Amino acid sequence: MGLKKYSIPLSIIVLFVGALLIWVILEKLPDWMGTTRNQHSFIDYLEHEGAVDFPMKTIDGKELSFFSLKDKIVILSFWASWCGPCVEEFPSMVSLLKQFPDQVVMVAVSSDYVLEDINIFFDTLKLPKDLSNLHVVWDVNHEISQKYQVQKLPESFIIGKDMKLIRKVVGSINWADEDALNFFKAQF
Repeated sequence: MGLKKYSIPLSIIVLFVGALLIWVILEKLPDWMGTTRNQHSFIDYLEHEGAVDFPMKTIDGKELSFFSLKDKIVILSFWASWCGPCVEEFPSMVSLLKQFPDQVVMVAVSSDYVLEDINIFFDTLKLPKDLSNLHVVWDVNHEISQKYQVQKLPESFIIGKDMKLIRKVVGSINWADEDALNFFKAQF
C-alpha cells in the first residue's frame, strides 16, 4: 500500500523532470551548435524580408547607402587585416569581382583598429583599392558588425538583386574556384 500512495506523485515528478530536460535541450541546442536563436531569426529575416540598410562611408570618403547597390549581387564581407583567414581569402574575392564587374559588388567591412592597417593591407598584398565594384568600409565602432550579428571573421553575406540573403559564409573559402563562379553565374 505504501508504494501505491507515492506512485502518482512519483510519476508526476518523473514527467516534470522529463519535460524540464526536453526544455533545457531545446533551449541550449542552438548554443551547443554555435548559434543562437537571435541569429536564426535574423537569418530568417534576411532571407524573407531582405537586408538591413545602413549608410556607410568608404575609406576614400564616398557616402554610400547599402540599398543603392540593389539590382546587383552584393557580397557583404566582414574582415580585418589581422585575421589570417581573411587575408587568405581576399585575393580570391578580388578575382571574383574582376570576373563579374557589372554584376557583383563587394562591401568589405573592416574591423581593423586603425585606418592605416587597412591601407597597409592593400599595399602589402598589392590589391587594388580602386575596383569600381569594391567598396571598403571601416567599421570604427563595430556598428555594422553588430547590426549583422557578426561573431567570427571572416563572415560574408551574399545578398541577391532583390536584397534578400542568398547565403551566409563563415570562414575562408576560395571565391574564384569553379564552384563559386558557377554559383554566382546561376544568380544572374
